Amino acid sequence: MEQTTLHARQEILDAFIARRPFSLDEFQRRAISHIAEGHNVVVSAPTGAGKTVIAEAAAVLALHQSEKLFYTTPIKALSNQKYRDFCARWGKDNVGLLTGDQSINGDAPVVVMTTEVLRNMLYAGSATLHDLSYVVMDEVHYLSDAFRGAVWEEVILSLPDTIQLIALSATIGNTAEFSDWITAVVGPTSTVSTGFRPVPLTADVLLNSTIYPLLSKNGRHVSQHLQDRVDRVLHSPGHHERFPNRIRIVEALERENLLPAIDFIFSRAGCDSALAQCTRSRVTLTTKKERQRIFQHVDERCHQLSEADRETLHFAQWRAALGRGFAAHHAGMLPLFKQVVEELFSKGLLKIVFATSTLALGINMPARAVVLEKLTKFNGATHEELTSSQFAQLIGRAGRRGIDATGHAIVYYSPEVDLDRLAALHNADPSPLRSSFKVGYNMVVNLLAHHSYEDVRVLLHQSFGQYQNDAAVVHAQRELTRVDKQLATIDADISPEMSEYLDLISQLNIETKAWEKKRNKDKPHASKGALAKLRRGDVICISVRKKPILAVILERPRKNRVLVVTSTWVGATPLSNVRHNGHSLGHIHLEKKGAADDAHTVKLARRELAHSNIRIPKDARREKDLHPPAHLHHLRKEVRRHPLHGHLTHAEITTLNRDRARLVQQREALQHHIDHASGTLATDFARVCSILHDAGYLTSDYQLTDAGTLLRSIYCETDLICTEAVREHAWDGLEPAELAAVISAITGEARKETDHYWPPAQTEVLADTFADTQRIARDIHRLEQEHDVELSRPLYGGLTTAVYRWASGAPLEECLIVAKMFGLSVTPGDFVRHIRQIVDLLSQLTKLDTTEYQHLVDCSYQAKKAIQRGIVAESL
Repeated sequence: MEQTTLHARQEILDAFIARRPFSLDEFQRRAISHIAEGHNVVVSAPTGAGKTVIAEAAAVLALHQSEKLFYTTPIKALSNQKYRDFCARWGKDNVGLLTGDQSINGDAPVVVMTTEVLRNMLYAGSATLHDLSYVVMDEVHYLSDAFRGAVWEEVILSLPDTIQLIALSATIGNTAEFSDWITAVVGPTSTVSTGFRPVPLTADVLLNSTIYPLLSKNGRHVSQHLQDRVDRVLHSPGHHERFPNRIRIVEALERENLLPAIDFIFSRAGCDSALAQCTRSRVTLTTKKERQRIFQHVDERCHQLSEADRETLHFAQWRAALGRGFAAHHAGMLPLFKQVVEELFSKGLLKIVFATSTLALGINMPARAVVLEKLTKFNGATHEELTSSQFAQLIGRAGRRGIDATGHAIVYYSPEVDLDRLAALHNADPSPLRSSFKVGYNMVVNLLAHHSYEDVRVLLHQSFGQYQNDAAVVHAQRELTRVDKQLATIDADISPEMSEYLDLISQLNIETKAWEKKRNKDKPHASKGALAKLRRGDVICISVRKKPILAVILERPRKNRVLVVTSTWVGATPLSNVRHNGHSLGHIHLEKKGAADDAHTVKLARRELAHSNIRIPKDARREKDLHPPAHLHHLRKEVRRHPLHGHLTHAEITTLNRDRARLVQQREALQHHIDHASGTLATDFARVCSILHDAGYLTSDYQLTDAGTLLRSIYCETDLICTEAVREHAWDGLEPAELAAVISAITGEARKETDHYWPPAQTEVLADTFADTQRIARDIHRLEQEHDVELSRPLYGGLTTAVYRWASGAPLEECLIVAKMFGLSVTPGDFVRHIRQIVDLLSQLTKLDTTEYQHLVDCSYQAKKAIQRGIVAESL
């Protein structure tokens, strides 16, 4: 960069810093200095430390130099908030907003957008990218998100090296590694990392109704006073609440002057229950003047809601709770209601918000105190313990700059809380950022549209995921060298012949264990459901010396064994020996007198079995034990033929081979890790390309077909299924409401594994289209199975009828009732969010080639218009 340009940029930024209402912290000044020098910057700092100021400095540069800055966020709510903040700072003419729902002033010098929107623009080569000089990626630690994190890597890999990247992250444990990767793929990158908090935090525990300091004076260990209090409570039955009493929590916070506060509960139902507890109480946290301001703000923001929607949404109760200073905040709420809660809390009018962890994601809602009711959260599949970075991000909301001297991080005590672990969490280093990068259909066709097959392989190898894999490979390679040296030392003390024999023994042990594991996995097992139904007197088929025989149960199965009598013996046999899937073949009445296996009972059972018509079923006769593979037979022969075989006792072999076998096994594992880690993404890419070729999206030399070009413009988790349906014209001839219902199945996702029920279709045409779309999905899933790929999730038709009714003009209440009729408890917020996802995909379909897809394009416009009404339009 020329010195004059650097000097001019520095002057602009100096003026920006001088206008700030408070002096900047050292890390902010360093980051802004790097921006002035034209470097990419990675900033890692605690939540609430003031990272946005750094992004604003880059925006000021863009505005002064007639350039463009894109500001990306992980969620639409955060994009909307940043858009409002930036409009207040620089005016609406200078700021734009691009999300899946909205497009406002997209050619403005500063444009806020979700990360997916920027990814799509980069792939499409959008004209909006012209004059783009800066990209700010807020909450870049979202890159590790299992479901959406890959998008962040796609953006970084696709950015031209002429664009300056400013990546803002909560504290992470591998900032240097992340910066080194960005340097490798984008260009010179400076790192600014700090653990400094402008408002210091205190660590507390709420035990019953009293708040105690967690840490001792040295700040490392649990306070002895707290430990004594906990021990006293644990040894006093009935003295500790089993479930959190939110009224007592609120009263304790109010008594200690720790409001406003955020209570993180990690459960939608828990948040709603907490709010209900508070509204049923007599507690009011606001003054008369504050209530007037709250009601005025709520009425202004919600004035367009119809009376019917207000009744369905329980608007009056929600408004009354806000007036008393209480609110909930979670994904199941109406987006408009969440925005109102955020606005009122930011103004200091709400006193406590019961929230799920989504509130920790960048939303500007600082509090004096933060309460955590648990140290575990549901990740969509299982309950997992909070990582140190997740914990830090949650408690980082505590402490308002310029208002509070300290912030308070309070954990509600329950017997499940390990105080030592809690102290360790407070003192732990931040968790490292881990890549969640994966190869997808849309990604592949968009990359192949601009690059050759080999170039795409190289590009994928540049991903952060591969970068981390490669680093792990380097470490594994170093370990492998160490193991080889130790093996060489051991082998130096024994003859080559002995070394060869021990190698054979080790290899035989490894291969035998692998085969036994496979045999146990592949062997037919009786179902747990069938085994649970077995009773005394039931006749079953069991394996004895690999042959099926009949047996009578003398006692119900217990501890993986069942007591039986056969024609030749009596005893307990493992349940794994039960054939015919564990089903009873018949029943013999046995008296309940005496012991289960007394002589009289055994004699009776044998006689009745011999005179019965019960026979061994054919399928049980066909069950055969798996035989060892040929290479295992060959290995056993080699061991037996070796000159040393038979000259050493088992004990001598074990002594000689103890350390050596361990090292050989360790070497095998390291080599496997190296081979696997080095080629994972390349293998996935090759498999996805094979699927796309077989389905007609790629030619044999990896050029896009017309179908491949069509796939480029479809962005959703079921992109290949959707594109295949469009390509086959499966959705032609539908009415707008019918199309909306079909798109509901494409975009919907079951919240539980058992949610696979499809309500009856509302029209015959819709029933046929559902069947056709499901056939297409089955074909894609079958193709994925053949290539060992799992990318397309199952279609979900649970909300199709409710969406059809909404698109047909039905009120919200009717749609929610319809969903409930089919066993789905859907909140208004869930329904609106689902409709918005449908709007997003319909918007993509309106941009298809009208020459070939004229009807679908027209119908998509009409369907989008039909569903984008009422509270859906209000929530955009």
